[in-house]
Amino acid sequence: MRLPGHNATSQARELYDLILPKLQNLNNPGAIEKFVQSRFEARMASHLKRAPWLGYAHTAIGVIAIGGAVATSTLAAGGHTDSTLILILGFLVAAATGLNQIFKFANRSAVRFRAGNELRREAWDYIFDRGDYEKQSPQEAFDSFYDKIWRIEAPVDASVELEPGQTGSTA
Repeated sequence: MRLPGHNATSQARELYDLILPKLQNLNNPGAIEKFVQSRFEARMASHLKRAPWLGYAHTAIGVIAIGGAVATSTLAAGGHTDSTLILILGFLVAAATGLNQIFKFANRSAVRFRAGNELRREAWDYIFDRGDYEKQSPQEAFDSFYDKIWRIEAPVDASVELEPGQTGSTA
């Protein structure tokens, strides 16, 4: 069985390798290469590897919350008034619901899938001089690619920023 995202690193590396020759005649190719490596290759691989796991976390925690709520209701309705068990299940439901609310697993999964797929599509357009890259000089094409990478990454960056008063890491 293959794990989700198993191929993401090799896909990102393949696209990076195809982009490299286009960077050689630009101003400051070394810095540009580092940018493409860190903001494109590494981020695309990360998005496509982590997105499925964030989705699984959302689903698993949701199932725990629903199961705990059903168990609590069933115990209470069945006349089992063992308050300790009902209290424990209540805390389990509260913790699971709180985790999903604080860490926003579903939203972060969707944002990462979208960004990873958009980065891949943008790279292919850049590599083949398609779309917005048609009829642009190499420097203009890279400048457009650079701007689009930042635009694509903005929602991901925003999804991991802490809300006012929130503590802990959600990255």
